[in-house]
Amino acid sequence: MENKENIESMESISKDDAEEEKEQGYQKLISMMKSLECMTVTPSRAEIYLSTANKFSELEGYKDSEEYIRLCRQMAEQTNNELIKKIYDRAKAKKDRAKSTDDYKLAAEEFRKASGYQDADAMALECDKFSSRIERKGVSNLFLTAGGIILGILAIIFLFASPVAKYGIGNVLYKADSYNYALKFYNRTGDYKDSKQKIIKCQYMVGLDSEARGDYKAAKKAFTAAGDYKDSDVRKVKALKLVLKNSKIGSIVKVGKYNWKVLEIEENKVLLLKKAALSKRAYSSASNNVTWETSTLRQYLNKDFLEGYFSAEEQQNILQTNVKNSANAAYGTDGGKDTLDYLFLLSIDEAQKYKSVFEGYKGTSWLRTPGGNPNSAAFIAQKGLIMDYGYTVTSDEFKAIPAMWFNID
Repeated sequence: MENKENIESMESISKDDAEEEKEQGYQKLISMMKSLECMTVTPSRAEIYLSTANKFSELEGYKDSEEYIRLCRQMAEQTNNELIKKIYDRAKAKKDRAKSTDDYKLAAEEFRKASGYQDADAMALECDKFSSRIERKGVSNLFLTAGGIILGILAIIFLFASPVAKYGIGNVLYKADSYNYALKFYNRTGDYKDSKQKIIKCQYMVGLDSEARGDYKAAKKAFTAAGDYKDSDVRKVKALKLVLKNSKIGSIVKVGKYNWKVLEIEENKVLLLKKAALSKRAYSSASNNVTWETSTLRQYLNKDFLEGYFSAEEQQNILQTNVKNSANAAYGTDGGKDTLDYLFLLSIDEAQKYKSVFEGYKGTSWLRTPGGNPNSAAFIAQKGLIMDYGYTVTSDEFKAIPAMWFNID
């Protein structure tokens, strides 16, 4: 009887020891989880999470071990995703800064480390293309700059050769990736064969080369000249966004068919004001109780002007803006309802905010704020003087200076 009691007592102690051992192991793993939360995102962190999950499995369902197993595996996956994102972001930064063949090769290597993530594979291929193009460009430049004799011969051909010869030289230069030189010859061939198509192709390739060098102004210009060839419009707007991002307040940038002045730069958009006023036109064809919402000038800007002076891709990036139409502060004239516009005129308050833009301005241009009565609109006079009493909206003696917010994200 006594032996039986001793055996049961020993078994009880053994179970208690096992439970205590499990509890100690459990607490150590919990501490490990807390430590991992403070750990920098590295491959080791993901490995430790997986190792911790395996150790929780050894506890065989002790307490909420199963839940921690799932959590550890989830955190390991999240860590790996964060690592891939870091690699991708690093690769993208290298690509944006790349100038040389080696720079693009390094960027391509980084993108391949993030293979499968977003457009990493496509970006790697694009970097390869840029790298290859720069290499070929270097060879062709070496050929072209090997000596003054070659350039002299080309100059003589350029001046005196027939369109047939110029076209042939243009083809040779095109195949040598010397697109700027090729352009000079194609431009001198008139309508010979497919010279006009060759010019467009050259402009596109010049755009790609400029893009690869990080010269986005030149890229934008070349892609604009390439018209609707391939993805020229998309690449032009991409270059335009980078130009705008790097612009300063007051910079002049061509968007669509006109030059625009940068008034304000925010994180993902810029406020642009047309550099030169549009031709004289009435604020509204109607003369009774007119507001910006009902004006024919607003309709013109957001329909005919928008569709007629910007490419499809540019239109996609002109942001629809919630335009506040406040009353005339001096006369109390109601400004009407707020509007959603792609293009708009500045208000009195906005004209005052950006008054430095109008220093030296000659002429008179409408503002969207009403004047002293519902049949008038305020305007800017010479040297930026704001006339808040306004003038009759049907007058066609005033110009208009549209503004817009453009996406640079």
